[in-house]
Amino acid sequence: MTTLIDLSLILLLLAHPLVILILSIVNWRAQQGWMKIVTPVVLIPWFGAVVWLSGQTVVQDFTSLPPPMAVAIAIPLVVGLGLMVVPSHRTFLIRMPQGWLIGLQVYRVLGYSFLIAALLRILPAELGLVTGVMDIAIGVTAVWVVRQLGKPTGRRTALIWNVFGLLDFAWAVPVVLLASPTAIQVLQLNPGVEAMGTLPFALISMWALPFSILLHAASLLKLVRR
Repeated sequence: MTTLIDLSLILLLLAHPLVILILSIVNWRAQQGWMKIVTPVVLIPWFGAVVWLSGQTVVQDFTSLPPPMAVAIAIPLVVGLGLMVVPSHRTFLIRMPQGWLIGLQVYRVLGYSFLIAALLRILPAELGLVTGVMDIAIGVTAVWVVRQLGKPTGRRTALIWNVFGLLDFAWAVPVVLLASPTAIQVLQLNPGVEAMGTLPFALISMWALPFSILLHAASLLKLVRR
């Protein structure tokens, strides 16, 4: 079963460059002027930096406050969410097709690695089982939600789907932070959460997590402004 976890790393390294390529093409067709190249210019260096950082021992440090991994997650999130209130960036997001913002999240099925890690006691069930099930649920329903967009209930369906997708992270992030062996540790889990600093989980945490949150936020922004 550990082979399946290793396979998820290979699939991540193959799937996300493809996601970046698709989003870059969509960006080029939807935007005007210099905004046509924003997606590849931002996402390619970010993904490359995360791939490199995922193999460094610094992200395995769960005793420091704040944990280095948490900083790597927070920086792109703060920047990305902050830019969403800037009028020019908000216009950029409004032009992006809703179907792609949702449909691209089929890659969340790779969250199956959390389920396997929980079953093998590499990760605690409180983290692996919940996160794995929710990730898979979001991934397998993404295309279905896109197909609902043209229906009367499509907007409500997309809103619920996005909120559910965010709840996945609203559960996982506090569990990891509160179970890490720091001065503020309040959860004693067995096994611990230190495996989150190893591949493929480090890559998922520092790339797929903030990237998915930003996709959800962009989708919700379009739905609310509709």
